[in-house]
Parts: sequence; structure tokens; C-alpha cells
Amino acid sequence: MRSALLLVAGAAGLLLPFASILIPLLAREHSWKPSFTGVLVGAQSFGTITSTLLVSKRGAGARPGLVGLVALVVVGAGQLTVAMSTPLPLDRRRIPRRRRYGVIRQ
Repeated sequence: MRSALLLVAGAAGLLLPFASILIPLLAREHSWKPSFTGVLVGAQSFGTITSTLLVSKRGAGARPGLVGLVALVVVGAGQLTVAMSTPLPLDRRRIPRRRRYGVIRQ
């Protein structure tokens, strides 16, 4: 019981701040549009609700520890992918560029 509590506490401490703190910081750093940022937060919320409904319908299963470990690895890989992403040209706001003679162009 103690190990399960530690697993849940550790996962909650590392996963919950992702959507509320880290995604907005990444959006500001990479100059993402607010709509793209909302899609990322919504995708994580959709995954959370879907997995909760799936576990409540099917039950915890025969090996909940293994399922929990696999789920944490999948979520960690997704968060690592978002953290390591580079700014995409489609998601960036239009940044003014300088011309040859110092005239700023939109």
C-alpha cells in the first residue's frame, strides 16, 4: 500500500503541473498561438478523462502496477516530446524581419 501511495504522489507531483504551468511557459518560449496551446492542454485533458473512464469501466486489471508503470512511461514520453519540440513555422506568430537598410517589415 505504501509503494502505491508513493507512486501516485510522485506521478501527481510531476504530471499535474504540466498542463497548468509548463505548457503556457513553452507556448511563450516558442511563440505558439493561444489556439495551439489550448489544443495541447485539451489533448492532455482528453487523455486523462478517457483513461479514467476506461479504468472505471474495465476495472484495475490483474496487474495494476504494470499498467501504471506503462502509463507513466507513455505520459513521460509525451511530455518529453513536447518539451524537446522546436518552434514550428505554422505555429509561430509573424515576427517582423529587418530589411537591408534597417526598415522593419511585417
